[in-house]
Amino acid sequence: MVEHSSLFAVVHPTHSEPRRKKRSGDLQSRRLRVVCTKCNSGWMSKLQEKAKPHLLPLIVGEVTAFDASTQSVLSAWIAMFVMVAEHFNPCTVTTLQRERSYLLGTGKAPFENWKIWIGDFERVHWKGQLAHFTVPISSPNHVPETMDNGLPRPNTQTMTFVVGRLFVHVASSVTDIFEDWRLVRPDLLTQIWPIRRNIIGWPPKIAVTDRAADDIAGSFHRRSDEVGRRMVEDTWS
Repeated sequence: MVEHSSLFAVVHPTHSEPRRKKRSGDLQSRRLRVVCTKCNSGWMSKLQEKAKPHLLPLIVGEVTAFDASTQSVLSAWIAMFVMVAEHFNPCTVTTLQRERSYLLGTGKAPFENWKIWIGDFERVHWKGQLAHFTVPISSPNHVPETMDNGLPRPNTQTMTFVVGRLFVHVASSVTDIFEDWRLVRPDLLTQIWPIRRNIIGWPPKIAVTDRAADDIAGSFHRRSDEVGRRMVEDTWS
């Protein structure tokens, strides 16, 4: 039976809420009722078809190369995936409406405070297929809104997902927290958004292993949780 595993976690100043769910079916086949029919069969379908010929070589691990234009298309498709997939758990929806509107209007991933990396994944036993970690961060330009449960809505996230051999890691925030974010294994991932290189050869020399996949996917959650616990300890010490 085909199945996939999803891991979500929201980090709050006093505690962390991790949840893991195993579901039947392929991750790509899951349907969420968060997109109107017009969008689903319109611009989103067109973006899917535009990205497909560029995605397939990465999914099966073929030797290829792609330019800046292809990186832009791949990044737009990945951003669309993130904006839909974050609705698996309504309490972890992080993307702002202006970011969704930007993707719709320009056909490109949001440029401000979004980063996208990809790698070549060599799965053995790793169970994860989608990992989403979020945290609310206050900044001079943004105060998180309060959700119905009384907690602040997350505005910063990392999402990691796997499609075949394609390993995707995304980070976005209303703040500049990811401006100097240090990846756990930068030698395994290639940044495609914002674009840094005009031509990228594929696959990379080193594949992402099970352990590296787990380390990369959970790195922001571990760091945020550690900072949160330290703040609580400092408050009560």
